[in-house]
Amino acid sequence: MNHTLVITSAVYVNSNFTVLTDAKKRLEQYVESIKFYLSSTQIKNIIICDNSGFDYSSRQDLATLARENDKRLECYSFHGDKDNIFKKGKGYGEGEMLKYLFSESKLLNQQASFCKVTGRLVVNNIDQVLKAIKKDQNYFQIIGLNPFKKRDKIDTRFYHCKTKTFVDYLINEYPKVDDNSGVYLEHLYYNALTLHRRLFRNFKTIPDFEGVSGSTGLPYKRTKFKLFIQKLANKVLAH
Repeated sequence: MNHTLVITSAVYVNSNFTVLTDAKKRLEQYVESIKFYLSSTQIKNIIICDNSGFDYSSRQDLATLARENDKRLECYSFHGDKDNIFKKGKGYGEGEMLKYLFSESKLLNQQASFCKVTGRLVVNNIDQVLKAIKKDQNYFQIIGLNPFKKRDKIDTRFYHCKTKTFVDYLINEYPKVDDNSGVYLEHLYYNALTLHRRLFRNFKTIPDFEGVSGSTGLPYKRTKFKLFIQKLANKVLAH
């Protein structure tokens, strides 16, 4: 139980590319997922950052659960660049939050590595995923099921990254996001890591996501067949 998890949040959305905008419903989903991670056996530190001005330190239920589970909990709140988030998309806001945390969080800067998860999503098997990784390695899941087709995106919903790798190669990629032109954070992170000898590998245990997509409003689902294909693709691309 020694991993650090960064949870990104936007209770009050300002993105032109998000359909799930009900703040009350979004907050309920965020709190539910945070409580799930506070119960993880593999996570010691949780850092929450909201870029819409919502302050999670006001939630005593979260502070109480953190104490009960011997977790260190940090909560940060600021107002992100609304204009650019609206014009460019939520990937801009996501990257802006990470940059903000690296300027504000002593806890994050003290870590050799960290995990990051998009706040309203639950990785049901997170303890199994984290048990299977090495903290001195970067883990990003490549997007796409066909291992023989060019794939140029990595999943930014959940990843594990060495702090040095993130600061050296990823922290300043988000201003290039432009959802209208099809340039997503997933492309930018993939390109930045690939340019530097592909400094990542797929997760050994595939993350099992549960939640609702903010972009489409649809639930994330994975059939047994799709999971089988994903595992097969992982083996083909093992490195």
